[in-house]
Amino acid sequence: MTGADDMAAERGGPNRGTPDRVTSVNDHDADADVLSRLGELALVQIDTLVAGAPGPVAAALVSAYIDDIRHTLGLVEARLCELTAEAGPSPLTAVLRHMPGTHALPDVVERLDVLGRGMRARARDFRTQARLCEASAPLFSRLIAAERYLAQMNPMNGTNV
Repeated sequence: MTGADDMAAERGGPNRGTPDRVTSVNDHDADADVLSRLGELALVQIDTLVAGAPGPVAAALVSAYIDDIRHTLGLVEARLCELTAEAGPSPLTAVLRHMPGTHALPDVVERLDVLGRGMRARARDFRTQARLCEASAPLFSRLIAAERYLAQMNPMNGTNV
């Protein structure tokens, strides 16, 4: 099972098969939880995290922080992959390539309405992707700083960060 499958299973399964799907409350809650966690991790200052802790405890705290960042970024990656896969081909392709000159047919109005809902769903997904990417960006420098801090605490660990 992939990370995206794990996240979908945690949220009660995929809920995105049709262009006129409604975003699941569970999707929104899971995204909000990840965004919240990204914000919390971005606020951590290594010096404050390890203040007053003896060397081994400080190393354990920094290692746990690194693991937490990596885990959360893994959740973001899985969600981004899920949203990208669910987007599928653009509904505009159907309108522009497969329906030329058919706009006067009765069933086309309904099909165009479905395509419009599909475009709105894609826009919601793209906004979610943008929020996840934006919230993830500060963690890369935090991760590098934490890795460097840990390497300085134990220069014999063979890590070149």
